[in-house]
Amino acid sequence: MTFAVKLAVLSFLMASVAHSLRLKKEKGPKKANPKKINGINYSLKQADQESNEKKSKAELQEIEKKHTTGAMRDIGPIDDYLEMWYVNGKDAKDRRQCMDKQMEEMQIKSNRFEAFSFKRCRSAAEDDLVSCLIQKKYGDCVKSGVNLGAVSTHGTAGNTDLERKYHIVSNWCSHKRMMSQMLKQHKEKNSTAKYAVILEDDVSFTRSEFLRKVVNFAETYDGKMSKTWTMVQIDPFGSKCDRHIYGKFEGLPVWKPTNVNKDHECSNYWGAQALLVKFSALPSIIKHMEDHPTVPLDWLPAQLPGGLAWQASIALNPESRNVQQEFRQWVNFPKYCKGSVKDSTIGSFRQKRT
Repeated sequence: MTFAVKLAVLSFLMASVAHSLRLKKEKGPKKANPKKINGINYSLKQADQESNEKKSKAELQEIEKKHTTGAMRDIGPIDDYLEMWYVNGKDAKDRRQCMDKQMEEMQIKSNRFEAFSFKRCRSAAEDDLVSCLIQKKYGDCVKSGVNLGAVSTHGTAGNTDLERKYHIVSNWCSHKRMMSQMLKQHKEKNSTAKYAVILEDDVSFTRSEFLRKVVNFAETYDGKMSKTWTMVQIDPFGSKCDRHIYGKFEGLPVWKPTNVNKDHECSNYWGAQALLVKFSALPSIIKHMEDHPTVPLDWLPAQLPGGLAWQASIALNPESRNVQQEFRQWVNFPKYCKGSVKDSTIGSFRQKRT
């Protein structure tokens, strides 16, 4: 082999190796450092961005139109198929009026459960929540204790933080006891309802679409866990990641929430304003709540093996207007709902981040 031929072969081999290395570099995962906002690391990885991409109302409508499941499935009288229950404080009359009127417009019966409002047992800075609630006959709500680290994420240090912990535990307790009452009433009336939506009392409904989407999701969702889900968190807000997507419904993601509020990417799933549940799953959900330390209610879907989260744009939380710009949602209440409905009684920690 002549020198010229050897040189040509060597040049070819070097070019091939360089080309291979360049392709490998181009095809490899793109690295992106997380963006830290108020102590939480948000993902900037390209593969995670669909879940966090902010869409306008018009863009959402176009997606839903393109992927629609059509008219609401024929399931007979809606009240025989689905029940709507919400937790409401004794003095929160404005919220009650707003919720009842919205459900009246949707032509479905509303069921109200009066919320518990726990008072501190003493004025000391360090209350023992568990002993206090056992003393007040609410031991079933803290049967496995309280995850103080979890309930502390909803506030800052100080006396107001302690008060907020009581609000969080009372909210958890109200929902757990409401589910027990729902189950008891369901059995006593020999009800045929298969599903229920458990609500807080400050929900802004998309009234023209809420029932159609909920019914069609229950009847036609075909992603992962389509047969085994027990609870679906509707319209959570905050950072989420595509790696959690288990399926889609009408073009929008359904996630398996995880790592809730763990101060790293994809960990928010904020808001328990609307939880779709199967009546058949209520006993296991109640048992789970009793067998695990009390946490903020919006952590529950992530804890449940059958818990999902779904972007539906039908049941929004007014708190989502007050978070970081990247995750802020457009929330509009009907004119008959008073402005006081928008004031959070638990989540002021998010409002302070604006």
